[in-house]
Amino acid sequence: MKPTFPHYLLATASLVLLAPAASAQESIAQLSPVIVTANRTPTAADKVASSVTVITAEEIKTRQLQTLPDVLNSVPGLQVVQAGGPGAQTSVFMRGANSNHTKVIIDGIEVNDPGSPSGAFTFTQIPVEDIARVEVLRGPQSGLYGSDAIGGVISIITKTGKGKPRVTASVEGGSHSTHRESAGISGSEGKINYAFNFSNFHSGDTKATPRNLVVAGNARNEDRFDNTAFSTKLGAHVTETLAIGIIGRYAETDADFTQDDFIGVEPFASNTQEQYVYTRAFADLSTFGGKLDHTFGVSYGESRRTTVDPSPLTFTPFAFFTGERTGADWQGKWYASESQTVVLGLEHENESVGGGVEANVSTNSGVVELQSQITDNLFNALSIRHDDHGTFGGETTWRIAPSYHIPETGTKLKATYGTGFKAPTLSQLFDTTFGSNNPNLEAEESKGFDLGFEQAVLGDKVTFGSTYFQNDIENLITFGPGFVLANINKAETRGFESFVRYQPINTLTLQADHTFTIAQDETTTFQLLRRPKHKASLTGTWNATDAATLSATALYIGEFTDGSRDFSVPRLKADDYVLLNLAASYKLGSGITAFGRVDNVLNDTYENPVGFEHPGIGFFLGLRAEFDAFSGK
Repeated sequence: MKPTFPHYLLATASLVLLAPAASAQESIAQLSPVIVTANRTPTAADKVASSVTVITAEEIKTRQLQTLPDVLNSVPGLQVVQAGGPGAQTSVFMRGANSNHTKVIIDGIEVNDPGSPSGAFTFTQIPVEDIARVEVLRGPQSGLYGSDAIGGVISIITKTGKGKPRVTASVEGGSHSTHRESAGISGSEGKINYAFNFSNFHSGDTKATPRNLVVAGNARNEDRFDNTAFSTKLGAHVTETLAIGIIGRYAETDADFTQDDFIGVEPFASNTQEQYVYTRAFADLSTFGGKLDHTFGVSYGESRRTTVDPSPLTFTPFAFFTGERTGADWQGKWYASESQTVVLGLEHENESVGGGVEANVSTNSGVVELQSQITDNLFNALSIRHDDHGTFGGETTWRIAPSYHIPETGTKLKATYGTGFKAPTLSQLFDTTFGSNNPNLEAEESKGFDLGFEQAVLGDKVTFGSTYFQNDIENLITFGPGFVLANINKAETRGFESFVRYQPINTLTLQADHTFTIAQDETTTFQLLRRPKHKASLTGTWNATDAATLSATALYIGEFTDGSRDFSVPRLKADDYVLLNLAASYKLGSGITAFGRVDNVLNDTYENPVGFEHPGIGFFLGLRAEFDAFSGK
């Protein structure tokens, strides 16, 4: 028998068997049959207890989402904060946890940036054109994925070539000096599959600073962002039991952003240039007649960031940072019986930083998970993991995730409990630039659970559900006495994620989502910054004809607490806002599709975060082509 592809390729390959999903929220009737991230291996969706949202390439195309922050913006449980237009610094708060408490993986490669002081991922670097699906796994997941997964995991799976050689290309332009181009070729021939993609994105004419903050006599600077990216994915079935492959990505960004100094807002604009390289080689081997599958992998990631700030009053007029991560891993999947599957994993990782600080650290990890079908309708996943960090020592985490189905009533009951941790970054441990580092820092830790249900009625035309979540986080790293970092803070986050999905006819899908979040500092009982209590979205997709598709998305972000732009006012109330986006596409024939959209239809002026204004109404038009490389059809 041919070996199973690694977990991050399996999910991509399975897409050809699935009908396009019209909505992102998890439900029995809606999710694709296979979910990868919840158990580190492809698992039928109805056996998964964790809260997972899947966004497919089809939905990204239908809603004409421009950037990865756009893709994540309406996902339940996530708050996306972007300091201006496209390309601006972006933070993602998952279930109220900190923005660096989310682990991000691309095709099995960990991409959280070791060169960043916080260790967070730079969400603006990834183009959407070659994304096959995004899986957002919420809740503490360190029992499977180790450090950084206190809030959850975002896994991005890119497209894999299949079938005849296909060429894709698109061009788009519109408001705010925006233009976007992409091209790619993918397919398979015999035992070989391949995919090559290129994309370029430019945005300008975005004035992010509110007029009332600009010092008299100063003009408002225009933010500018350019992103160019290349990616490739190659695979081969060497024998009936061995598959190999390699994945590579390169992205570079160049951005001008508004900058502040002691004489006020907007006197200068800073420039930041970044380069990112990610690559992974793997071998997948099936042994003992398919009873034991192995995946061996080696990976490498590098980030380089250069910032130039022309202000004469800045502390750092020029800054250069690098981060590197090398890793080797093995994962085994043992089919112990028809109802019991054991997943084993070993990982070695080395992180290093350069520029402001020269340091490195290694981590060795082991994980074991048991997936069980206890009865016809009762499923469970139990995992435990140990990470041995070269600086602060060992951390053991675990997770349990049962689910129960009542097929007679269309009911699914689910629960999870897990622990999480985040290791201190190399900057926090060793960067002596401002004297705030602390080599004795320990890991931030969490314990969290959720309880939920899903219910299908009216012949699955209506599906609804709700999940209660809670996460207690301690040893949070913040500034202590003498402005030195220390593990002194605690926080609690809790709330509900609820949804209703209605499909009155096969061509029309409506879905409403609501997230209620309480995220508070346990010491002060204050609400944590930039975490709104209420977030709601309504998405509708209508395949009006075989050629025409219409989409509408309304997003509501409730009031939240923030600081002023320079934090001279540490706590203030930020206003709520509504975003309404409309999109339409029409197939012209011969593989050509015309598309257009209107973003921020209501032309709502809003700030998120406070002090950074988002663009008003925008109009965009484009053409997309897809055809066989040799036949032209």
